[in-house]
Amino acid sequence: MYGVVGAGGFGREVMPLAVEMLAVSQTRNFELVFVVEGLMTDTTVNGHRIISKESFMAHRTGERYFNIAIADAMARMRIAAELLGHGWKSFQVSAPNSVVLANNKIGEGAILCPFVTIGSNVKTGFFFMPMSIHT
Repeated sequence: MYGVVGAGGFGREVMPLAVEMLAVSQTRNFELVFVVEGLMTDTTVNGHRIISKESFMAHRTGERYFNIAIADAMARMRIAAELLGHGWKSFQVSAPNSVVLANNKIGEGAILCPFVTIGSNVKTGFFFMPMSIHT
């Protein structure tokens, strides 16, 4: 199971990138869901299930991966620590037209949106997310 934590505007932008990336990588039999803290009932957005963080964490079969599409850095770190502590693994999301040049150290769980370029010799933290600017 793969989860994108956050079903708001940014999560809805990340989800199609994650779907495309997993399909291209030939990952088989994956389920990709939105994960939301404090959710009382499961629902769907854009064809993807939304489940509570508690339901997501309780999932015990197969490989378990997550990424976090929430702008608040403190919330990202708190959620990452909790999920990593329960044995989940992070996965990176990269748009097909993002560019990463040589000699970089990109932290785990990065989200690289469309048209993002990371120059040479860059070091990022965990769950880094450079975003495009919308006007």
